[in-house]
Amino acid sequence: MIFGPLASAGRSFFSPVTQRHLEQRVLHGIPPSHLFQIVQDVARYHEFLPLCSESRITRVLPPATTTSMQRPQQQQQQFQAVLTVGFVPPLLSETYESLVTVDAANWTIRSVSLPGKSTWMEGLTSTWKLKEINENNNSNVNDNAIGNANSSSSTFVDFSVELTARDPLVVQTLDQMLPQVAQQQVEAFEQRCRALLPRPPPPQP
Repeated sequence: MIFGPLASAGRSFFSPVTQRHLEQRVLHGIPPSHLFQIVQDVARYHEFLPLCSESRITRVLPPATTTSMQRPQQQQQQFQAVLTVGFVPPLLSETYESLVTVDAANWTIRSVSLPGKSTWMEGLTSTWKLKEINENNNSNVNDNAIGNANSSSSTFVDFSVELTARDPLVVQTLDQMLPQVAQQQVEAFEQRCRALLPRPPPPQP
């Protein structure tokens, strides 16, 4: 959902290598419903993500139905989106298309790149998994309270990225930069959340 390319010569002579990174943190004072809305708004990524210069929805697919203990019979939304992103523009930048699945029942958003759109990238998958933390309850993850957005609500973020490439130079670059890039993405979403959080009403005289 958040990445970018190097024109690689002779890519067919190398076996694909997958780099993985998991970024986990607690965003204090940000309800999961608020973060979830911002993550699923892919068309506006270019407005605040530092590595993204283009983001647009190309196709909206029919919804599918999923079930969870908290929210039975919820529908998953699916759409395709095009992103232009880069690690070290213009050396390592790319335009690619992804299939995005939005699962509101489980606070999960998964993006999987589609084949044939990238010049160097074999595959890119990113997954957001959110859980609510009630700060007034010893900061324990509270699955039963998901969706209760209040002033004491915070979010536990589980953000994973898998990126597959063949070019050894790209693989080496990803090995060095992927953790830093994932951290920057989560921080950018946190800043976006805080900028758009509704302000509390002024105290009554």
